[in-house]
Amino acid sequence: MKKFFTFILLISLLAITSANHAAASQTWWGYYLATENRTATGYNAKATVSQAIFIPGNTGAAQGKTIKGVRLYMRSFAAISGLKVWISRSLPSAADKADYVQTMNMVDMNNGDESSESLGKQNDITLDKPYVIPAEGVYVGYTFTVRSTNADYGKYPTCVADGDVEGGLFMAKGSTWTDYSKKGKGHLALQVQLDGEFYNNALSPHDFGTQIVAKGGSVKVPIRVTNDGTATVKDFDYTVAIDGTTSAEKHVSLAQELANINESTTGTIELQAADRAVSQQVQVTITKVNGQPNESGHATATGKLNTLGESFERNVLVEEFTTEKCPNCPSMATIMKNTLNRYPQQAARVALVCHHSGFYTDQFTTSADNAYTWFYNNAGATYAPALMFDRYPYTEADNTGLKTPVLFASNSSEIIAYINNRLNTPAYLDLDAEAAFNADSTSVTVWVTAKRAQGYEVTPRLAVVLTENDIASTSQAGYSGTFYHAHVMRDINSTWGVDVDNWTDNQATYSYTFDLKNNWNRSNLQVVAYIGNYDSTDASNCVVENSVAVNPAAYTPASGDIDGDGTVNVSDATALVNKVLGEADYSNLKCDINGDGTVNVSDVTALISNILSKGN
Repeated sequence: MKKFFTFILLISLLAITSANHAAASQTWWGYYLATENRTATGYNAKATVSQAIFIPGNTGAAQGKTIKGVRLYMRSFAAISGLKVWISRSLPSAADKADYVQTMNMVDMNNGDESSESLGKQNDITLDKPYVIPAEGVYVGYTFTVRSTNADYGKYPTCVADGDVEGGLFMAKGSTWTDYSKKGKGHLALQVQLDGEFYNNALSPHDFGTQIVAKGGSVKVPIRVTNDGTATVKDFDYTVAIDGTTSAEKHVSLAQELANINESTTGTIELQAADRAVSQQVQVTITKVNGQPNESGHATATGKLNTLGESFERNVLVEEFTTEKCPNCPSMATIMKNTLNRYPQQAARVALVCHHSGFYTDQFTTSADNAYTWFYNNAGATYAPALMFDRYPYTEADNTGLKTPVLFASNSSEIIAYINNRLNTPAYLDLDAEAAFNADSTSVTVWVTAKRAQGYEVTPRLAVVLTENDIASTSQAGYSGTFYHAHVMRDINSTWGVDVDNWTDNQATYSYTFDLKNNWNRSNLQVVAYIGNYDSTDASNCVVENSVAVNPAAYTPASGDIDGDGTVNVSDATALVNKVLGEADYSNLKCDINGDGTVNVSDVTALISNILSKGN
């Protein structure tokens, strides 16, 4: 009887095991998914070129597996020769230097473009000798020589899909390799056939950086997750460990199901603030996938939670993508104008900037406007009209699952909802600004004062923008008559802002001078300053923390009456010294005695000289 129960127990355990694990099998793995459209890239040069992906060996679904085959997509063979498929622990200087190399007979392979958006044809290549993935990972790629660039398929022979993925694209011309994983070229259309035992329900989270929250509050954090198993992932459960204390499980339903192994998307988790200003290490562990125990070997992601002791009232930076070639943009401009007129309280806390990009360009487009199409998910698919609210990533980009701050709002209700959402979110940086023309109105100097909450550790970026209103269009599509552009970005101190690292007692100052062109209407100019995060690798991690908009004042020479008592004397010199030392907060316009655009000890010298000359 005892043996019988033991036998039943073993059968039960085997049943449980089979429910959680897939049997030993094969599957196609890669950063490229068969559902993605393919485009093309290359060097547009006659040369020997190579392309590869990197497969990590110690995490994810590929861990410990054997590569049995390679799937790649080829365009025309008319322009190339000498195709070799290879596998190597390091990027080889030549294909023959790889750990494993297989020369292909191109006569037996498929080639050609299926359509303009599905370039190249599929080729499944069985390796002559299977290759076990080492713990340090391995590169898988192929090399060929471009013999002619007369046709498009010779100029751009490599098949890729839109969207940057870490490890997803390395390219070489000759022996010089470049990691294009974060350079906007997409990811290589290549997969490997893996052999081994695969889990069903397995999901790995990615590290999520530093998150900031006010004392007593909570913050919702977008976290990227990757399917390491064979089952379609619909939801997951997670716990949060902070300073050794682990929370109860919380549940997340994914907006985009993960049907393919190695497919990724973004879910949202919630972190609770501490009851005091403190910086804490955080571990997020995915405990269940589809209600089953998570079988991934990489179930935990890390980050940091900074709880701050104070917060500030927020203004909202609204950015609009528009051009004269965009027929639907005038209607969006009208909706935005009507929205701000209808909600004056919110309008007083909105700073608006228009970028003439996203749907072609026009005579108002600046280099910064073009650079900002990166926010559409590395310029993979752009459109206009489009909006950003504090560059907060509200939506996911098409076909990638990546978060993007760019969105479309069709009416005033949607626009004001986004504005209110940001206005009701505490800010941890504060801005104040002043701006004034010089004596002959050929330039505008801007002074910005930034404040940060106690405990704010991130070095933010500060951008200062000059905009102009009421500019008559020359040929606005979709509009009959003369259309007047508003909030056009004329100039900026730096495309991605400048680091603010000169903090004293949680306050920093910055000044910048714009040179003005003759055809800019001085009466219609406005200055917008905004401050926040910038991550060159992640468009969803560039949220603006606060902003301010001011109109430049007419030039008025500084009188030297710093303290405003109606006289200029030694007390004003004392006040100015305190301003320079950061111990007083007088107006920059009043304190810039020598009119050079900065407030420093030279202004103190100028004021003292003025006082002495007048005998005060």
